Amino acid sequence: MISAFGVNVLAIGLGGILLTVFTTAALDVTGVLTATVFAIAGWLLIPARRRRLIKDFETKVEQLNVDLAALLKTTFDEQHGKYERQLLEVIAPYERFLETERAKLEGALSELKEAEREVGALEQRVTAAFPE
Repeated sequence: MISAFGVNVLAIGLGGILLTVFTTAALDVTGVLTATVFAIAGWLLIPARRRRLIKDFETKVEQLNVDLAALLKTTFDEQHGKYERQLLEVIAPYERFLETERAKLEGALSELKEAEREVGALEQRVTAAFPE
């Protein structure tokens, strides 16, 4: 029984020693593997992702510029049309006034031409009636 107990203690001790050695070695191997993975990620994956993110950002900024230009053009066109209509509304009474004054002036001009013809006809009658 004592020898069986001694064998068991020896097996447990040897198992503990082997477990410690293999666990430490496994930890060392996984530590090295982890460090290698992080190094690869740092050298390859992170810069590639950074370039992709920069490209995506530049694309989005470009699209925002296009959208902003379209929005500004639309807003400008709307405001331009609004101000043009307002200006035409302000000028409309003056245009009507000018049109009525033009009609009056044309009427007065035609009366003046008619009077000028009558004066010319009267001069001819006077000249014919009283020759010199």
